[in-house]
Amino acid sequence: MAYFLSDYAFAARYPFTSTAKELMKERSIDVNESMAELGFERLKSALRGEIKRKLILHEEDAVEEIIAYAAARMMLSHMRNRFLANRYAVAEAKKAFAYLGSESAENVDRVAKDMGLNSFSLENGKLSVDIADFLTYAPKDVHYGLVSRELGAGRVSVNEHERLRLIEEAIKKYLERVPETQSVPPAIKKFAEKLYALLPKIEPQKISFKEGDNPPCIEAILELLKKHENVGHSGRWLLAVYLINAGVSTQDMLKIFSNAPDYNEKISTYQIEHARKKSYRMPSCSSVAVYGYCVAVCNIGNPMNWARRKSRLPSQLKTRQETETKGAQEKVPGEQNAR
Repeated sequence: MAYFLSDYAFAARYPFTSTAKELMKERSIDVNESMAELGFERLKSALRGEIKRKLILHEEDAVEEIIAYAAARMMLSHMRNRFLANRYAVAEAKKAFAYLGSESAENVDRVAKDMGLNSFSLENGKLSVDIADFLTYAPKDVHYGLVSRELGAGRVSVNEHERLRLIEEAIKKYLERVPETQSVPPAIKKFAEKLYALLPKIEPQKISFKEGDNPPCIEAILELLKKHENVGHSGRWLLAVYLINAGVSTQDMLKIFSNAPDYNEKISTYQIEHARKKSYRMPSCSSVAVYGYCVAVCNIGNPMNWARRKSRLPSQLKTRQETETKGAQEKVPGEQNAR
């Protein structure tokens, strides 16, 4: 099959797509030190939170970008470091989002379909997506709640920006899945050792949260951070406000947030101090549910009430999902009798 420079440029922008894989099938490439170094530099940029976009003027420019991506993935597979893998996934997804904003509709569709998002549809000027895809890839943010959206025939209305955000999330989820490799070329191992030296040395948290110290909604967010998984803006804001109201210092809060794959100390410090100056009060449990972070039925009114009410709660709380499922099941007999 004949490929044009536009195909190579597309593959360079989105090296995780089938187009990139097809292009590289026609080339015989051995992983040497120069290739491994390209992967190392790509991962180093991700660690620094940098998003570097390269101008593709020749086919070889594109091939170099694809090789850098492939070498980076091999290094991640060898290192099996969850923090680095998630940080890299976030960086690559953000870079792709930046590119998608100036792509043709056809190219946006190509990327979406490669990531398994096949359900976007434009009818009568309205863009929509299958509800299952929306729930899978929508960022965990109050803005993406179903409550304020137009629903119909199993579909959810979205605008163009939201469409690109869904694709970005799909890319991130795809890249977070790093296949395990038993053996890698020596050059990959060599540069992997250099990367280990660059990984942040996160100090043990001086704040030791024992099991049950915090309400389930906060525990769920903390658990995501412990796994170095990305927490949406709403979740980070809820956690910050909770910790501020609990009397936790900014420095100790930074140690917690430093587990996030896209952690930036300067930005995190500014946001924490801004919330502290605003004297935000912790939102109620009903508001936490709207944000999408309520995971259990505590009936305490506000997460800040947890400490003084937890002794009166059942030892095993029902999850919010269990309660909603039971409620739905209890409605069925009545509905059938009414018919």
